[in-house]
Amino acid sequence: MKKIFIIMGLCFFLNPIKNYAQAIGQSGVGIEFGFNSGSIANTNNYKGGGLFYGAIFKEFMKPQKNNYSLPSFGTELKLVWNSYVQSNDATGNSFSVNVYRVPLLFKVNFGSKWSYVKDEETKKGGFIFRGIYLFAGPEAGYINTNATDIGKINNTYFGGTAGIQIWMNRFKVEVAGHRSFSAITSEANSILAGGSVGFGIEF
Repeated sequence: MKKIFIIMGLCFFLNPIKNYAQAIGQSGVGIEFGFNSGSIANTNNYKGGGLFYGAIFKEFMKPQKNNYSLPSFGTELKLVWNSYVQSNDATGNSFSVNVYRVPLLFKVNFGSKWSYVKDEETKKGGFIFRGIYLFAGPEAGYINTNATDIGKINNTYFGGTAGIQIWMNRFKVEVAGHRSFSAITSEANSILAGGSVGFGIEF
């Protein structure tokens, strides 16, 4: 599993990078950072906590036939690292959870437009792109934790994610949630669930 993440990471960086790809509806590569909260639920009175996350993403967007070729729909492949800390107030114990996820997002244009802005002093202008996208899709993940009292850990899992992206030219804000569909520990009802707010740029 670790080898798969390494290979995917190299593929992201070796792919050709196109400027303003989001604005013109072509595939592009970018990075994303933000904050998250989450936990492995149902784990001996441990409560979840949030730290931060980072991601590399690659888009494959289909442009519309008009309206300056705005992206209408497509997919986005991500390599995500989430970091969580869980604690038990009764015992004072805590443990960290690092989750390495590969979500495949299916994105739909929910509302986008171009605006032309002109500087009155220089008399120069340019187009500003604004876009909103809804997304959802499956994901595979790998969990690394130093927990010792929550049962046997299933390091790999399959799950899903969904959320919304708001773009301004090459910059985006993303709000998303994710969860596992399979048990994370030997307890059948244990799941991994989390949410995040991130900020990204496409090169």
